[in-house]
Amino acid sequence: AKDAIRLGKVRFIERDMSRDEGLDISNGTIFFLFSPFSSATLEIAVEKLKNVAERKNIRIVSFGPSNDYFRQQKWLQPIQSLGEGFEEIVIFESTLYNNTPSTENQAVGRTRRSNL
Repeated sequence: AKDAIRLGKVRFIERDMSRDEGLDISNGTIFFLFSPFSSATLEIAVEKLKNVAERKNIRIVSFGPSNDYFRQQKWLQPIQSLGEGFEEIVIFESTLYNNTPSTENQAVGRTRRSNL
């Protein structure tokens, strides 16, 4: 997929985060999570992502019913939304590492948040 859309520095990893204890996601900066997730798997995934977000800013792209769960996380800020309802894709930015989004993202965040 990355070759088809010319993404040279991208690495796709498809794993069950709840079962792969040795999975190291610390190098990631953007994480795409899609449903179906069980609530137990989602909680484990969110805890691992939160650990990464304590050391650097990350973005989480969420699809489906897990969007509501991510919206409830105080350490995540929605910055863009595409689509509606079950088909909605939401991009969240972490706020733990640095309490203010990067200068580049502040303008984007202000204009896009009004659409959420």
